[in-house]
Amino acid sequence: MAGTYFSFDNFKSLVHHQVGILSRFDKEQEVKFSILFFPLKDMSVNHVTQALSKALRSSDAVFAHEDGYYLLLPHTDTEGALHIVNSLKEYFGEEINEVIITYPDDGTESELLLKRLKEYANDWCKAELEFPEPRR
Repeated sequence: MAGTYFSFDNFKSLVHHQVGILSRFDKEQEVKFSILFFPLKDMSVNHVTQALSKALRSSDAVFAHEDGYYLLLPHTDTEGALHIVNSLKEYFGEEINEVIITYPDDGTESELLLKRLKEYANDWCKAELEFPEPRR
């Protein structure tokens, strides 16, 4: 199965970790990652899991939550994230509402990226997202 599944409790920590890794790169080597969120509709978990297994790479991180799916896509710009969205739309045979946030285009700090994700999800998907604080 493509994509690695993580507990949603780890989402915020892994976003922070990914930003930390990329902030060490030379600024001339602009490396991106994207976060893709799409809310759950009337789709079964099995159906979504099958679609993700066809659309994702093993390096992609999947976080399932009651309000939707969050995908952390390393080395993926907005265009690459849209390719995944199109694959999912094709698999489901219907439109999905999605939000894509890309580092560094939408911010270079994890808190700003998460803030924008919440704002965009509220505006575009009418979803009110909350991220648990990382466990220590």
